[in-house]
Amino acid sequence: MAREVQVADSGAGVDVVFYGDSITETWRGTDMGRGCRRCAGVPAVFQKYFGKYSTAVLAVGGDQASHLLWRLQHGDTFVRHSPAAAVVMIGTNDLGAAACLGGQPAITRAANGTAMRVEAVLGHLRRANPRTQLLVLGILPRGWTDAAHVYAWPSMYAPGVATLNAALAAWAARDTAAAFLDCGAALLPSGRIEPGLMPDALHPNAEGMELFAKCIAPALDERFAASTGDARGGLWKLGG
Repeated sequence: MAREVQVADSGAGVDVVFYGDSITETWRGTDMGRGCRRCAGVPAVFQKYFGKYSTAVLAVGGDQASHLLWRLQHGDTFVRHSPAAAVVMIGTNDLGAAACLGGQPAITRAANGTAMRVEAVLGHLRRANPRTQLLVLGILPRGWTDAAHVYAWPSMYAPGVATLNAALAAWAARDTAAAFLDCGAALLPSGRIEPGLMPDALHPNAEGMELFAKCIAPALDERFAASTGDARGGLWKLGG
């Protein structure tokens, strides 16, 4: 991905960059660089809602916040042409790793440390691209591995997700060129994790990603307009 940044940065750059893990990588139609069944139809959703912008999706399945920070420090940061806006969602894999160490207590304990690592990512972007508007996305709801409760919400992740998202919202509130957006409710139309939207209770499919995009698009339009004065807002409404 560093090569993609280098090529784009040597030209005109991009309007918007998306940073994240496997959920964000789904916009590319891949998971860990390979095509995946759940990715079917997702690039078309991305084009529908964000095709009005020139974009880069710099996301890798499995990444935790520290992995993204490493990538930013080793080529995934735009240097010559700062994007007008950057959309950042990272941290769910940090909580997932903690879950392997001890369930809900470990997840909850890990949330504050995860927030610090995500804030390090955001701080890097702010220093490297001071004029870029940052749209910080909250971590989405995710289910538990217990087959009997896999789609239940709140799940054992809920306290950790809430703590992490609250910390990220507070960070964004202190930055005049940043905004926090929690799209979790958009993926919970019935109040629980829907297998028709998130079949594995973690990654949205194309239908779920469309709900996610509908949530993101108006806020991204606002960030882009704040950065450039170019109000492209409203076009997202064509998505229905």
